[in-house]
Amino acid sequence: MSRKIDLTGQKFGKLTVIEYAGSDKNGHAKWHCKCDCGVEKTVLGTSLVRGFTTSCGCYHKEKAKANNHKIDISGKRFGRLIAIKPVQNSKNGDAKWKCKCDCGNETNVKYQHLKSGEIKSCGCWKEAPKKHGMTTKGERPRIYGIWVGMKQRCTNPNVEKYPRYGGRGIKVCPEWEEDFQAFYEWAIANGYQDNLTIDRIDNDGNYEPSNCQWITSEENTRKRFE
Repeated sequence: MSRKIDLTGQKFGKLTVIEYAGSDKNGHAKWHCKCDCGVEKTVLGTSLVRGFTTSCGCYHKEKAKANNHKIDISGKRFGRLIAIKPVQNSKNGDAKWKCKCDCGNETNVKYQHLKSGEIKSCGCWKEAPKKHGMTTKGERPRIYGIWVGMKQRCTNPNVEKYPRYGGRGIKVCPEWEEDFQAFYEWAIANGYQDNLTIDRIDNDGNYEPSNCQWITSEENTRKRFE
């Protein structure tokens, strides 16, 4: 847009033009604007005139927040958390939900943190790496390696064993796939020992609590030929 058209002082949506701010590499005029929310932003004149840009971005954020308040996630699981009910909003207006963690604690979490997966527990999971020895340099506990290997066989086509697992539809249940802590707790409660391997009772079934057990390598090998 040519600078001959002076937009100074004009209002476009929530933006008020303050002054000319030069042009871009294509020669299009840019204008320095102030949004009703107080944020200043430089915008192309064409975007202002055509209505493509009407705020600093706060309008879309406000709209997203409003939509978040309308979404009902009651009873849905996010990692180790199950959403119970909406609670008071955060200081900036973000929707928050009261959630119950698998460990029994309750906590209030922002909706967007649940949706993005940024928060998956009440905080109890933060201690899990220390408990399981995962902070030891260069080492991982055997059970963690089993968890990673189980998921790789079912999801990574580049893994040698994938055709026998993921390649024929075998999956890891969401509870385990998303949360090592959940897998660890099941393993310990169901007889895990360092000399045992994980086994699917039904060889055509998925990796899930009702279809898995711990057996020796010899038992696992014998089972394949039965």
